[in-house]
Amino acid sequence: MRRLGAVIVILVVAVAARFALRRPASIDLDLGYGPRAATLREVDLVFTRADDHVERELKLLYAAGAPGRDRKSLRLPRGGYSVGARLSWQARPETTVSRHLEVDGEGTYTLDLD
Repeated sequence: MRRLGAVIVILVVAVAARFALRRPASIDLDLGYGPRAATLREVDLVFTRADDHVERELKLLYAAGAPGRDRKSLRLPRGGYSVGARLSWQARPETTVSRHLEVDGEGTYTLDLD
């Protein structure tokens, strides 16, 4: 009986840990746009997991130009992401970049898009 109790406790802890890892983390995304930020008008971000599942999309509008750095709060499940970014400029052709982001818990994560 004692052994059965220990097994049940281990199973409960394992299941709880698995759900805790899937729970989205509140993160601050520190976005760096570089020296041409004042001419940046729109940023479209797509957060894709390794299995090609799009977890989150985020559109940022900067009518008067973006700051050199900007910070946005969002929630993402822990794990690795490919972050695709489409940047629309005032007087330049649109550009796209891709960055890797590894979310391992709550906190601030830097994403340089310059």
